[in-house]
Amino acid sequence: MNDGTAMVFFMLFMDLAKGNSSSFFGVIGNFVRIAFGGPLLGIIMGFLISFWMKRIVRDYILSINITFVGAYLIFYIAEFTWVKVSGILALVVFGLYMSAVGKRKIYP
Repeated sequence: MNDGTAMVFFMLFMDLAKGNSSSFFGVIGNFVRIAFGGPLLGIIMGFLISFWMKRIVRDYILSINITFVGAYLIFYIAEFTWVKVSGILALVVFGLYMSAVGKRKIYP
């Protein structure tokens, strides 16, 4: 079991311990929301940030700051707002998206 799966199960068990979900379908719904919502948020934010970085010309400091602030915002939105998805999975998928697609959007 990898760290992402362990985090999803940890979040599900924390919800069960707090008494938030007690039915079978509630647990399945939380699992789907946490496991698939995080990567979906990472892809969407990766697309938006790479689209924004494509507009920047010859400003390396701004490109680096947008990447760091974007990563922080993704984790904050995923974990601490009403979205309540896996921030770690969202951040990993964002990093994979930026390494595959986003690096071509940065001005050389």
